[in-house]
Amino acid sequence: MRIDFKKIEKDLMESKIILFTLGSKYYPEFSTHLLKFMLSKPSWKCIYVGVVKPYVDVKKNLEKNKVDTKRIYFIDCISRTVAEEIEEKPGVAFLLPADLTGLAIAIDEAINKLGEKDFKVFLFFDTLSTFLIYSSAPTLARFSHFITGRIRLKNLKGIILTLEEQVDKAFFASIKSFCDKVIEIK
Repeated sequence: MRIDFKKIEKDLMESKIILFTLGSKYYPEFSTHLLKFMLSKPSWKCIYVGVVKPYVDVKKNLEKNKVDTKRIYFIDCISRTVAEEIEEKPGVAFLLPADLTGLAIAIDEAINKLGEKDFKVFLFFDTLSTFLIYSSAPTLARFSHFITGRIRLKNLKGIILTLEEQVDKAFFASIKSFCDKVIEIK
């Protein structure tokens, strides 16, 4: 399958919250492309919520692909589970993936930090479905409902990635209803 990035880029600009369900073979290139496209716009900043790879690996990959990481506030939800020591860094919050309350607070704090009047902010979830390893589907669905409500209330844009192989059918059905557009890439 060839991915029509031009259509996807148009959808990104026209929709408030987009849910992408990806086959795992498309995931690495696709997520990098989305971030590169959004951050090619000088008026955008990003809140990146990651649970797949540690912040240092994500940042290194993005910089290798010439993505401006200075306009990204990272919320790393994996490093605390695998590293013995975490070196705190400005522009990065380190959380445990099961702490959805802490994640909601960290997202609000990031919104307040990035929400300057000359910038637009988008929230990038990489990948929401991976949180199912740490939280039940109903709990994660409630969290998703809360977060998508915050995105709308704060006038942000939301980009939510899920991996097709990880998606619980009932969970997917509920989060689809919170989004303006659902794009499946298999």
